Amino acid sequence: IAITKGKIADILAARGELDEALRIRREDQLPVYERLGEVREIAITKGKIADILFAQHQTLEAIEIYREQVLPVYAQLGDQRMLMVAQANLAWMLLQSDTDPSDEPKALLCSALKLAQAMQLPEAQQITKFLQRFGLRCE
Repeated sequence: IAITKGKIADILAARGELDEALRIRREDQLPVYERLGEVREIAITKGKIADILFAQHQTLEAIEIYREQVLPVYAQLGDQRMLMVAQANLAWMLLQSDTDPSDEPKALLCSALKLAQAMQLPEAQQITKFLQRFGLRCE
C-alpha cells in the first residue's frame, strides 16, 4: 500500500499538488516504512519529502533533511547510486538557496561525479555540465 501511495504522491507532485503529495508522504507512506524498518525506503521517502519542501521554498528544512536523514543512510547502506543522486540534489539546493557560501556544493558535486564515473553512469555528463554551469571544477 505504501508503494501505491508513493505513486499517487509522485503524480500529485508532478501536477503541482504539493501539499497533498507532502501529506501522503508524511502521513501515509513514511509511517509504513518506519513500522517495517525499511531503512532504504525511509531515506528515499525523506528525500522526496525534502524535494517537495524545496519546491515550496522551505529550503532550510529541505537541506537539513538531506544532510541529516538522507545522505548518511545511503552512505551507511553503501548505496553508491542513491548517494550520488542525493549529493547532486543537495548541491543543487545549496547552490539555488544562497544559504551556504561554503565549498560544500562543490565537494558534493565532485563526490557525485566521482561515483557516477566509477559506476559508468550517464549522470556523469549531467554532473559535469552542472559543474561547468556554476563555474566549478573538481581537482
